[in-house]
Amino acid sequence: WVEDSVDPKEFTTSESEIYHELRSYMDCIDDGYLKQVVLGIYDNERIMKKFLMAPASEFSAYSYLGGLAKMTYDICFLADSMMQNNDVNAMLHMNYDIIMAAALLCNIGRAYMYDIDKDGKFSKNEYGIIDTDTSLTRDAVKQSMRVVSENVDDDGNVKFKPKNNDVIKELIHILDTSKSLIGFQTTTVPRTRNASIFASIINIVNSAGTFDKLENSNIANEKLVKAFEGGKYYFIPQE
Repeated sequence: WVEDSVDPKEFTTSESEIYHELRSYMDCIDDGYLKQVVLGIYDNERIMKKFLMAPASEFSAYSYLGGLAKMTYDICFLADSMMQNNDVNAMLHMNYDIIMAAALLCNIGRAYMYDIDKDGKFSKNEYGIIDTDTSLTRDAVKQSMRVVSENVDDDGNVKFKPKNNDVIKELIHILDTSKSLIGFQTTTVPRTRNASIFASIINIVNSAGTFDKLENSNIANEKLVKAFEGGKYYFIPQE
């Protein structure tokens, strides 16, 4: 786990830009403990090199090099926009720190699922075949939590502590349930308010990303279940 710190100078221009944009969202987290957990991931060179280059998926939304980081940015952008809107947040009662930490961390597991060859081509490795990105994310986040909990000052006192154990439980719960189906009693674990809303944000971003891909590709070659009338009205023209 102990790796060299990230040096943005080693990234391409586009990688460096999105890395700094994601870090700017991390800087908005007030809870010192949560910020350190996220920093433990984003300051890990081994993880970030893959995270900033990897596709989010092989065939569907964000299936291009750098797609994983772009999808994560879109999740952060949507979540932040909703929470910064006072009227929306007054209705949803979202916890900014926990939601933003989840937004930054929810796709980290996918960085473990691919290997890259000397030509820059990605392929799924054993992690990608055996494990889910959700379980890999949870393991990485728990490892970062362990490191943060062992960070002590000169007097042996832990530097960063969660406000209460519910902060840890809530973050892990959100990450565990973020990719499952939305709906009343459709998951095996009942969702908290924050987890339910966050899963909806994930679905919105995935849907938008999928349609962005389809609208810029040859739809005839896509293996899709058409919405109705054989796909004639699959897309509604934009105004």
